[in-house]
Amino acid sequence: MTAFQRNALMIAALFSLAAHQAMAAQRTPIDRVRIAVNHDVITQRDIDSYKSLQTRQLSRQLSGQELRNALAEFEKNIQEQMIMDLLLEREAEKMGLKVDEREIDEKMEAILAKEPDILKIYSEEELKSFLAKDQLRRQVVEEEISSHVHVGDEDVIAACQKETGQDTEYHVGHILIRGHSNEALTRIQELRKRLMGGASFEDMAALQSEDPSAASNGGDLGFIGKGQLLPEFEAGAFALKNGEISQPVKTQYGYHLIKMYSSRKGAAEQCRTLNAYQRGRWVQKIIQDQWSTRKTEYLSNLRKKSIVKFFN
Repeated sequence: MTAFQRNALMIAALFSLAAHQAMAAQRTPIDRVRIAVNHDVITQRDIDSYKSLQTRQLSRQLSGQELRNALAEFEKNIQEQMIMDLLLEREAEKMGLKVDEREIDEKMEAILAKEPDILKIYSEEELKSFLAKDQLRRQVVEEEISSHVHVGDEDVIAACQKETGQDTEYHVGHILIRGHSNEALTRIQELRKRLMGGASFEDMAALQSEDPSAASNGGDLGFIGKGQLLPEFEAGAFALKNGEISQPVKTQYGYHLIKMYSSRKGAAEQCRTLNAYQRGRWVQKIIQDQWSTRKTEYLSNLRKKSIVKFFN
């Protein structure tokens, strides 16, 4: 486990400590039950204890109505988090998972080094108890998800293609005459006749095209992929063979003459020839995406199959 992961887990542990410490506290007959989760309960005292801690934290960042709104939304999230934590703890019991005492001791040292005053609020036993429960909850998620995370070569290629672009790219140029009048159509038709007679496409674009950039680039649009330009322009362009010039193509801007210079394999070919470093980065990204998706599905299913009842 990296230092970054240890720090992230430590922060998460501190953030939700109050909820679980409160749930472990002794309950009295006047402690009202607010939520029943299968055979467990969450009381008003449990909720209030955690809310008190978070109120102090949010009050340092927000105020007034903004603070009240945040607390109202946060209380809803608190209850759902407490429900899920209970469910995961019971799953850990069913699976017979054991606590790694060495890891607990290491986390305790890290927490006390970062927040030495925390022992003024919680005892060392309470901290260890929470860290143990947190560890077991994480183990449940890891056990349930890891067996469903698989990355093959085709997964890497598909993810790479989706992220980086199209299968084929086309090098095209164009000449534009703006507007849709008969005069504009006549002009573009005359220009095509001159091109068919041997005139230079680039020179003609620089002198006659009404695309502002044509004077400097001779109408060259470079390599493009599907979905980057207007559909009617692409339909006219991608139907051409290398070296061909299109018939007049009408778009919202006017009439175009399009020249196809060349085409090349795009993302598909590039994604099949990744080096080890590039492939490793894609594998890591896919694993993260699969893990996130599977975790959401697992927790959602766990929640759905549980009996949860709220009390006023």
